[in-house]
Amino acid sequence: MVILCRPGMVIHTILLLFSSGLPAQVGACGPPIVIPITNVSLPNGQSRRGLHLEIGNPKQDFAFLPQWAKNNTYVYSSTSPQCPANTSNGACITYRGGLFNTDASTSKANKSVDEAGADPSDILNGLRGNFVATNSTLMVFLTDELRLNANTSLRNYPIGLPNDDIGQQQAEPQAILGLGQNSTILSALKSAGQIASRSYGFFYGLTGLTTSAQLDGSLVLGGYDRAKTFGPNVTSPLTDVAQCRSQMMVTVTGISLNWPNRTNSQMFSREGDAFRACLIPDYPLVMSLPSEVFQRINSNFDASFVGRSNGINFWGVAYDSAGGAPYDGDLTARIEVAGQSLDVHIPNDQLVLPDITIADDGALAANYSKQVVMLDALSAETENLLPIIGRSFLSSAYVFVNQDQGTFTLWSANASTATDVVTVDEEGAQVSNSCAVNNTSPINYDAGATSGSAGSVLSKGAIAGIAVGGVSLLGLFGFVMFRCLKRRTGTGVTLPDKDSSVYAHYQHSGTAKEPQEMPGYRELQEIDGADRGRFELGNSALRYEMAADAPLSELSGVKTPRTETRIDP
Repeated sequence: MVILCRPGMVIHTILLLFSSGLPAQVGACGPPIVIPITNVSLPNGQSRRGLHLEIGNPKQDFAFLPQWAKNNTYVYSSTSPQCPANTSNGACITYRGGLFNTDASTSKANKSVDEAGADPSDILNGLRGNFVATNSTLMVFLTDELRLNANTSLRNYPIGLPNDDIGQQQAEPQAILGLGQNSTILSALKSAGQIASRSYGFFYGLTGLTTSAQLDGSLVLGGYDRAKTFGPNVTSPLTDVAQCRSQMMVTVTGISLNWPNRTNSQMFSREGDAFRACLIPDYPLVMSLPSEVFQRINSNFDASFVGRSNGINFWGVAYDSAGGAPYDGDLTARIEVAGQSLDVHIPNDQLVLPDITIADDGALAANYSKQVVMLDALSAETENLLPIIGRSFLSSAYVFVNQDQGTFTLWSANASTATDVVTVDEEGAQVSNSCAVNNTSPINYDAGATSGSAGSVLSKGAIAGIAVGGVSLLGLFGFVMFRCLKRRTGTGVTLPDKDSSVYAHYQHSGTAKEPQEMPGYRELQEIDGADRGRFELGNSALRYEMAADAPLSELSGVKTPRTETRIDP
């Protein structure tokens, strides 16, 4: 514990010591917050897959997607939607996962990024170039009420409204919930005692065409859903690789095609085929691949390459399906982290999908004559870029990230409707007896301190604790004064003052803690096919370079006439 002995800091230090010595810290016991990833109904009468969050009073519904390289929360406004040229209003609403009508909210307040309490150093990557959140021309901030679920709301929460398209070449066009190292939402919830750690578990769910191939996913804040994991896990420190902004680096040591006749074809012909990749859960596809590896996979496809998808599954390789699907088998990828291996099996109904685009009225249209394999081939121009493992991979794998520990953990996913939500504290330990947080009234987001819910009633136990603690406070006062007087006779160390007007975000040390093993093995459960999400809709990713569209001479093919089928929400 560092004791600050400058004038004005002694009492603050005593209060910090006192609060850290309470028998039960509110911030160490909150149960996880579960946000479903589902089809969200939008004002245009259509739906979009994403995190169902609500903003404002009266509430407005949005389909958010989490992003791992951003810290703040961003939503496009109805006055500055920044949709591609010639996009109709109905299509734009679906494309963005909702547009915020700021004039309709009675609880919003326009503020600067600092006044709102957002992270001012958050980097945005717009069509006009990179900029930081303090650029008031390209980003404006306000505060409003953000509802995460029926039990958890944040009042006066900072929200950024972009005046530029930060959708990464159509790959991540929806509203953004930032889960980066300095995440505003994680910091606020932990400071308010709503979660036990700045950690989260993510399962995207299933997004196939049939009922059995569809399943809602979830984002768990402050823990993970153990029922969605299967078998052993692998854990690794987060890294500081510059090209991997999620900091989740893995090595792909094998890829096999799994044919319906139960034979397998290995796509790695030599040990040197292994490649490092960055796990970016907001990238829309299963993965991008080095050209040589992709060409081996492509040689097994029984259809002509016709380009890339410009729809929901942006930049996936597309094939003429006049003679049938390009591939009717599955794919297994072997992932290695920190010397541990994990086999992840991607079934065909999550790997090969019709090309899905957004119609002018915002409805989804499926082009069955153009089948998209959820892979991207790095071209000659992008061959030196780091391959990416994306969001669709997390229909078959489950990821848990602990920002406090600086680690991430991967399992194979158990695609089940069962839930078993586990609290994880900041030390990486599972908490079996987390305290219940039953307060459904909004938590007041304090930009200066984020001290938690305003106006909460203290229990008898808490009052007794304060009475007992008062005696300890006197002892702490004497201890701190003794230490401070003693320091004056020694070598002085001056610590810089912290700007108290800015929300105190967590700062990553850059040194990952030793990874802790997460309990791993669970029996696989039957997939319940009843009442699942209607269809895949999400897009997202960091600022990554998309591979150039390969000329047809590389992967021969001829386009066929387009046919469309409406997909009702």
